[in-house]
Amino acid sequence: MGAKPIKNGRKTLGPLEEAVLWALLGCGGTGHSVVVAAEIRRRIGRTIQAGPAAVTLRRLQTRELVTSTYGDWGRGGNKRIFKLTQRGRKALRKACQDHHAMWAGLEDGV
Repeated sequence: MGAKPIKNGRKTLGPLEEAVLWALLGCGGTGHSVVVAAEIRRRIGRTIQAGPAAVTLRRLQTRELVTSTYGDWGRGGNKRIFKLTQRGRKALRKACQDHHAMWAGLEDGV
């Protein structure tokens, strides 16, 4: 089963949604918005604030691509901690397959 449609019926991931899921996976599949934003910055050099990361994570939660709980994350006290779901992992695999399919045969043209 693919990603759960959101309000506009879209089943694919947007670029920020995809980056946030990849970053969450890069954090071991679990993290809060500040950690996710830092991981995006570390991996691709894109600066994203924790607020937009949190909004995106909550939107991904409505699609059942992540879950969340409140918990202690150390120095920052209680935070909403997000966890990548199997559905989220499947959505990332699909996005990766789509990118590879679009890239196939185009390497020399870039």
